[in-house]
Amino acid sequence: MDKDKRIQLKPHISIKNIGKLRFWTGIGLGILNAIIFFVFIFFLLEFAEYYKVCLGYDTYIDTSETIWYEKTLLIAFTSILGSNVMLRYWFQKPTYHFQKTFRHTTLRITHYSLFIQYLALYVGIGFVHKVIIPNIYVKLEIVETYGWIIFLVPICMFFSMWTEVSRYLKTQRWMLYVFAILLTTTTLLSFVNIPMYSYAKIAYEKMYEEDFEYLTNEIAHAQKTYQVTFDAETITTVKQTRSKELENLLVELKDAFKSDKKVTMKQILLEKIMIHNFKGYYLEFYDNYYYTQPYHVYRQLKKVAPNSAEANELINILKEFEDLVTYGSMEYDPNVHTHSEAIRIFRVSNMLLDNFHGASHYRMLHKSLNDMKHGLLRSNVYNHHPFVKYLKSDAAPPLLPLSPDIYDYSKEFPEFGEGYTQEK
Repeated sequence: MDKDKRIQLKPHISIKNIGKLRFWTGIGLGILNAIIFFVFIFFLLEFAEYYKVCLGYDTYIDTSETIWYEKTLLIAFTSILGSNVMLRYWFQKPTYHFQKTFRHTTLRITHYSLFIQYLALYVGIGFVHKVIIPNIYVKLEIVETYGWIIFLVPICMFFSMWTEVSRYLKTQRWMLYVFAILLTTTTLLSFVNIPMYSYAKIAYEKMYEEDFEYLTNEIAHAQKTYQVTFDAETITTVKQTRSKELENLLVELKDAFKSDKKVTMKQILLEKIMIHNFKGYYLEFYDNYYYTQPYHVYRQLKKVAPNSAEANELINILKEFEDLVTYGSMEYDPNVHTHSEAIRIFRVSNMLLDNFHGASHYRMLHKSLNDMKHGLLRSNVYNHHPFVKYLKSDAAPPLLPLSPDIYDYSKEFPEFGEGYTQEK
């Protein structure tokens, strides 16, 4: 008999045990905390993406499916957080209120620890997603790699919380009811249109407004003048700043210009766009330069007829190199330059130094371009082009002497032989 008296069955959880006021207040606090935490994480991600754009990284360009997936995952986590807050408030009373004994500690300590565990877990997931996953060499996508498996994390957190409660109270039906309510709420809210990363996208469009406008105009020009078209994937890649796809395209173009074969008009136009929309691109090491050099452009120029369309566009590439070097050394004047020009001046000058890792590499590019301009003037077959006319005019600054320390061009191009004096 004494042994039976020592056995104490767990009571059922009920609104009566919790208290009506505490029950409804807990639900309200859970909803309020879930909303606050969702807004906090939402704008934290917005700010992080905006900050990455300002540092020169790509904006979060992805499919609507991935955006919906991330939004739903965030809603699921905040729903679990709200449920955690609700339970913690319900059981803030001492255990004696439920079981008439002082042998068990209160549950609130357990749920505070679960909250910290949840917060640390979400921060870890956010770090992996924002720092490791966007890395161009890892090339990992949450949706494609993990799919819906990652939703097991908030589900595990939910049952971990209720398992602690079930140690002291019978909660089977309540646990299933709350789980069904959270699942329904998460599903319904996932279809609410909540634009994510909108500020970052606006900042990205503003920062590269001139580049995008130039790209649009060049695409229209290529289709109208040369009947050359670019697919949507190529256009998206050209708009990016640091991605594996852009690296592959740059390397492909660079190898094409370095080869002994003639480059196509499509490759010429793409390289012209790339130089104009220069992103200061390097991936592995500072010495890896993924754009073609003025020298390779000049070599391709000598393979085509001087009056051909290819020659005209190849000289335009050298003109883009000239503008690039000019922007890199230009000082911003608010009375002269527009807002778009100001952004381009600051961005190009910073990225040139970033790309070439110091002034010595920048001077190397400047010398190479200077030598190719000598070649244009010495050939006397490109005088019809506006850029060559500009070089011959008084408006153009005088060219520097040739740089034999870089390469002896006379071995390949006769016009670089001795006995030449620059003429305006």
